[in-house]
Amino acid sequence: MTGALADLAFMALVIGVFVAAARIGAARGGARSGRPLPKEVRPPADSRTGDGRPQRSRPTPAQLALLAAALSFLVPGLGHFLIRAWSRGLIWLGGLILIGVLSAGAQSPIVLVLSFVAAIDAYLTARTKGTAA
Repeated sequence: MTGALADLAFMALVIGVFVAAARIGAARGGARSGRPLPKEVRPPADSRTGDGRPQRSRPTPAQLALLAAALSFLVPGLGHFLIRAWSRGLIWLGGLILIGVLSAGAQSPIVLVLSFVAAIDAYLTARTKGTAA
């Protein structure tokens, strides 16, 4: 029962990551097909670059924080690398490797706890970095 519940939680998280990535992609302008946009969809001329292409919008700090949390839940430290908190990311990734070595590769509930705590830390770190910048 626990394995099925963990698999279900993992699948929900993966779907959440894809939804967040799709929203960030949509905020950036969606897929680049090479075809020009119809006039009613084009952004105003003042938001275009010098060569006529639309400027890319950056993800909001809230979107970045959620994506960092999701990535750190999948692999502790990965979300920290996304927000460029390199030392924190190395510490979390090192903790994951250390637990993996000490438990001889067996699945441990400590890894799940580590993933949750790393995700919370990545979220909070991204939010504080987003407000400071």
